[in-house]
Amino acid sequence: MYKLRHAVVTLVVLTLTGAAAVALELGSPAPPLQIKEWLKGQPVNVRDGLDKHVYVVKFWATWCGPCRQSIPHLSAIQKKYADRGVVVIAVTSGEEPEAVQKFMKERGNSMEYTVAFDDGKATHAAYMTAFGRQGIPQIFVVDKKGRIVWEGHPMLGLDEVVEQVVSGQYDVKSLQAVTSRIMERMARQEALLGEYLMLVSVSDDARRAAELGEKVLKELDGEANLLNMLSWTILTAEGVKTRDLQLALRAARSANEATGGEDFSILDTYARALWDNGQKAEAIELQKKAVARAPNDAIKAELQRILENYEKQM
Repeated sequence: MYKLRHAVVTLVVLTLTGAAAVALELGSPAPPLQIKEWLKGQPVNVRDGLDKHVYVVKFWATWCGPCRQSIPHLSAIQKKYADRGVVVIAVTSGEEPEAVQKFMKERGNSMEYTVAFDDGKATHAAYMTAFGRQGIPQIFVVDKKGRIVWEGHPMLGLDEVVEQVVSGQYDVKSLQAVTSRIMERMARQEALLGEYLMLVSVSDDARRAAELGEKVLKELDGEANLLNMLSWTILTAEGVKTRDLQLALRAARSANEATGGEDFSILDTYARALWDNGQKAEAIELQKKAVARAPNDAIKAELQRILENYEKQM
C-alpha cells in the first residue's frame, strides 16, 4: 500500500499549485531568510550575495520521499557550481532541529550543502505561501541581482535553469520555457510507459514486449519515479502476462542510482527485483537499507516484515 501512496504523493507534489493568494511573482526581490538555526554550513544573507552568488533555496522535510530523492541531485549541483558562486540552502520546519540533525548524521556527507531550520515558518511564508505553493520539495532560484527568477520542483529542469542563470544567459521567460519542455518530455515518457504496461497486461508477445521495454528504459533514463513504477508493476501486478524480470531489475537499479540510494520505496523495489532474479543475498542487504530509510514506524514495520520473510527463505 505504501508503494501506491508514494506514487500518488509524488504526482501531487509535481502538480500541486496551492490555493493561497500569490503575493510574489518571478522577478521579485528575494525575501531574507529568517532562520532559527543553521544546522550545516555558514549563515546566508541573500542580500549580501548581490553580484556574487546565485542561491538555490530548497524547502523540504525529512519525511518527504521526493525530498530525500533530491539530496544527491542538490549535492551534485552544489559541487559542480561551487566555484561559480552557487549556494544551495535547504530550509525545513515542522520538526525538531535534533531530528533533522539525526537525519543528516545518518546520511554522512551525502548532504553537501547548507541546511537551515526555519524561524517558525517565517521563511516558508515569505517564499512558499507568497507564491501559493504547498507541495515539497520546492525550489526557488535567486540570481545575482537578488531576484527570484525560477521556482518549481527540482525534477522540472533545475540543472538547465542553474546553468543559464550562472552563465548570465537567461530571462524569466527562457527559464519558464525550460520547465515547459521538461513537462512535455515527462508527458511523452508517461505515455510510453503506459503503452508498455498495457501491452504486457493484454499480450504474451514477449518479443514485442522486449523491444518496447528497451525503448521505455532508454526514454526513462534518470526518471527515478517512473522507473520505479515500471519495475514494481512488472514484478507485482496481477494482470501482467509478460514479466520481464531482467528489465524490472535494470529499471530498479537505474532508479536507485538516480536517487543515490536514498529512497526507501525504490530500495524496496530494487530488493524485490534482485530476489525475483535469484540474487537473494543482495536482496536482503538492500532490504535492510530500505528498512533503515523508512520515514515512519508503520512503513518500517512493513519493510521489516518483508526482510524477515526473505531471511526465512534463505
